[in-house]
Amino acid sequence: MFVVSLIFSITFFSLGGILVWVLMELILFSVLYYLINKSVSYSDLLSVFSYMVINALGGILVLIGLLVEVILFDNLYGFNGCSLSLSLFFILLGLFIKLGIFPFYYQMFYLFMSLTTNQCYVIMFMPKVVPMIILFSLQIQEFFLIFVLSASVIMVLLSSLSGVLYTDIRAILAYSSISYLGFYFFLLMSGLGMFVLYFLLYYMLLSALWSSFNFFKFNMMVNMSHFQYSYSTKVSVFFILLVLSGQPVFFLFLLKLIMLYNISVSMFFYIIIFFLCYFGNMVFYVRLVLLLSNVQYPFNLMSSAGTIPINGSVFFLSVVMLLFFYLV
Repeated sequence: MFVVSLIFSITFFSLGGILVWVLMELILFSVLYYLINKSVSYSDLLSVFSYMVINALGGILVLIGLLVEVILFDNLYGFNGCSLSLSLFFILLGLFIKLGIFPFYYQMFYLFMSLTTNQCYVIMFMPKVVPMIILFSLQIQEFFLIFVLSASVIMVLLSSLSGVLYTDIRAILAYSSISYLGFYFFLLMSGLGMFVLYFLLYYMLLSALWSSFNFFKFNMMVNMSHFQYSYSTKVSVFFILLVLSGQPVFFLFLLKLIMLYNISVSMFFYIIIFFLCYFGNMVFYVRLVLLLSNVQYPFNLMSSAGTIPINGSVFFLSVVMLLFFYLV
């Protein structure tokens, strides 16, 4: 489904903005159909309905921007270049709402907390594919580019500060996906190819991690410390968490270095702030890594539920890797 959506979105870009918009809405309604079928309570249906209304509003704003281009400038390819700043503003605002970008990111958190893990996994990727490709195809002016980068920095900062306060796996991965979404915007200067590569790697890694959580029925971080894993399972999950956290040596860290190389010096201030904020995002995954071992570690800042035994060598290794990343 993901590959089909990606191929179709690239194909439709050559046919016109309206057709791309139709594809985007069809994918959204297919996701909504799945969520409604899997909903088991009235509160779940209310959350899905709220998600539908918000995304419908975003879709209407994108359509308004496209129609302005078509009516005033006879521009059928509005996603490839807007002639009017107002139409670009409507398109960006609609995409921000659909993707859950600051200040609209809280809709993703509340939706995650009301759905099952399988439903959360679906909405993390499927509805975001076409909007992200649209965002990368837009010829954004410098003013709007600074606005997008500022929003991405705020997203990473808020998600990093908020994510460490929860032990619910759905909340942690919701804030993690919000943080990664902010990182995607810094790939605007690196081209669509870099984004597709990073998105595919993140999708495959998180698929494996999410499958493990779903197989062992993990909903809370504390459940991880009470389960006896096989050695191969523990090593596999440990490796996936380290890669997702952006630790040095692994390829996601190398992609970040390539991104830094491609970004101009004028954006260096945003890069510094961004990576200072992104340091907190690694805590999401390092906490999960620590729970796979054996040392006394307080796993939640908001909960009074004790500590979990962890091996001191693993804790020391994690701290060293974090410091190495920070210095690099």
